[in-house]
Amino acid sequence: PCADQKVFFKCSESLFKLIKDFEENNIDYSINYAYGSLISRIRNNETHKFLRSNCDYLLFIDSDVFNFEHYIVKVLKKMVINNYKIVGLSYPLKQFDNNLLMYNIMQKEPLFDTCTKFNVNFVSPNLKENIKNITKKGFLEVQHLPTGCLLINKCVFIQLALNNNIKSYLENDKKIFNYFDCRVYKNKYLSEDYSFSQYCIDAGFKNYCFVSADLSHIGYFNYKGKLEDCIKKFYLIKK
Repeated sequence: PCADQKVFFKCSESLFKLIKDFEENNIDYSINYAYGSLISRIRNNETHKFLRSNCDYLLFIDSDVFNFEHYIVKVLKKMVINNYKIVGLSYPLKQFDNNLLMYNIMQKEPLFDTCTKFNVNFVSPNLKENIKNITKKGFLEVQHLPTGCLLINKCVFIQLALNNNIKSYLENDKKIFNYFDCRVYKNKYLSEDYSFSQYCIDAGFKNYCFVSADLSHIGYFNYKGKLEDCIKKFYLIKK
């Protein structure tokens, strides 16, 4: 989805490569290009279309993210093997972390090497514990995930609707479930992505992050990096 009808060339290039990977692995797919002024409404509408399709997984890709083509099929296969229902690929925020920048300066490392922020909320605040819990294949159970590169099994949406904890609304005579809504939860404001993650946790699902992904997020700068590497560098700083 995109808010202003603009898709970056790098994102399109990654999408074309992903399509090729799908076809080489005999994976059927359907692509929807969605845009609008409110990202939460876009995600709800696309989920509505997905639930009426014969597809098993919904993949959200934001129009300013790229390099995902190297990981999607591999992650899909691991989701099937490990029975993961929700997996997000980590990608940087369009921000640098000052502590990591200072670490690079003090250690005389390349200034912008492994120094971006990530919008993933961990289950544990203990960095050492998070490092220990990363699987050999690069997955980590987390609390809240961003939706910019997110894979969701259809059963998740069905279960959330059956649990009656998702409100619905009418749009063009269609009943749309508000899976992605901004809300206040236990005195904390949750954006549409974190809100969806919390709905999933409350319904008994686990959110997993593929922290070994090396994706780029386009802003004034191509922000890139692996969340796994940043966790390990933060641990070195905190020791």
